[in-house]
Amino acid sequence: MVVTVFGVDDQGPIPKEEVIDKVASLTQWWLGQRYSKISVHNAETMAINPFLMPLIMRLQSLGNLVGLADFLLAAHLANGHNTGFGKLIDEKVLPQVFKTKKLTSGFRNGTPPFGAAMFDEVDHLVPAADGRFYLLPSQVVATPWQSHSQTVM
Repeated sequence: MVVTVFGVDDQGPIPKEEVIDKVASLTQWWLGQRYSKISVHNAETMAINPFLMPLIMRLQSLGNLVGLADFLLAAHLANGHNTGFGKLIDEKVLPQVFKTKKLTSGFRNGTPPFGAAMFDEVDHLVPAADGRFYLLPSQVVATPWQSHSQTVM
């Protein structure tokens, strides 16, 4: 029995095993990219507001500069992981695994009705087996467990 997930390619519904393999491969690639960035370029990507540091120390009950440094580094890494993983889903997993069409500014401007302000750079069109497309809005990608998918074509 072939288990399918939402999305189709040229041969029809995408088998679950293929989705798992492709997502695992892309995730492994992303982890390598994150490790490289953290180990080589981390100090270059960190910006610190010196006027905010005393407030953070008090707000977080940090007693010394080592605690502040640990907090700032952990926050920086967590933010980078979060942002990087979202970018992985948006730019690699959705288009490469689920064959979505990313609504880039070029696509939106040249394809009515997608030039309307309600559409965003992070929105995707998901092909369905019946030939129609479903809108996967950025809110679904950005927030957990929301489903606002609707047929647009």
